[in-house]
Amino acid sequence: VRMKLKKRSAEEMVAAHLKRENDALRLALAKGIAPKEDEEEVVREMVKKSVLLRGSTSSSSSSNNLEDGFEEQVEEAVQFPKKYMAPTRDEEVEVDADTDTGSTESVIIKDYANAQYYGEVMIGTPPQKFTVIFDTGSSNFWVPKINCRDCGHDKSTYDHTISKSFQEDGSDFSIQYGSGPVHGFFSVDSLALADDMVIEHQKFAEVSNAGGLGQAYAYGHFDGILGLGFEGLSEGGANTVFKNAIDQNVVRDSVFAFDLGDNQDGELTFGGYDESKFKGEITWVNLSEAN
Repeated sequence: VRMKLKKRSAEEMVAAHLKRENDALRLALAKGIAPKEDEEEVVREMVKKSVLLRGSTSSSSSSNNLEDGFEEQVEEAVQFPKKYMAPTRDEEVEVDADTDTGSTESVIIKDYANAQYYGEVMIGTPPQKFTVIFDTGSSNFWVPKINCRDCGHDKSTYDHTISKSFQEDGSDFSIQYGSGPVHGFFSVDSLALADDMVIEHQKFAEVSNAGGLGQAYAYGHFDGILGLGFEGLSEGGANTVFKNAIDQNVVRDSVFAFDLGDNQDGELTFGGYDESKFKGEITWVNLSEAN
């Protein structure tokens, strides 16, 4: 059996070591071993001892220069984990709370026979309502346009001629799903999610032919698909809805979370998650690739 191994860089190894030291200190602080108000100073003293054990790399000859070099190493060591390691969940929330931007809101997710899960969005000005599947396996957003071919029964269709916020794009759109292809062209308009989350200048597709999706779409309880995957999967270079929500400070945090019902309504939360929906702790994992 062959396994592909990835070598960690020296910077990552050192950062991981320093992070473990800092985490151990924080645990001690949490247990009352050290006073909370002295945390920063205690961290520095701990790092100083760590740097001394590793040995000073300063080449200065005078004692003053040696001391300055030592202090520089301490400061660099304190900042090292912040530079190279992903922030903890608590650190992320604290930063976002300070900026006081964005919000956390939920979309009701309807459940049809535990097979189709869909929610409502609004496009344009005045808003046109659509039901969409929020799909984590794709990254494009599309709805059927007026006079769409093979778009099934009782679908809501988008009419850009009545939207004051519509912007023409016109480039071709084509995407291949497991069930078949979908074709149309790109447009730009405003998009509203949940209660009052509004994303401006969202690039999406007006689908003119959805025949490739077959009967599952024709008789499905949804009009279109809103992809929540990463940008690397997006056709036509379109920013994903969630990336635009982050960039425009629409969401409080760069997180979304599902709570799917069992033959009943669930919810999709943008900008955070509902801690009442689960037990235990969330494990955060750094991704090797965003696709």
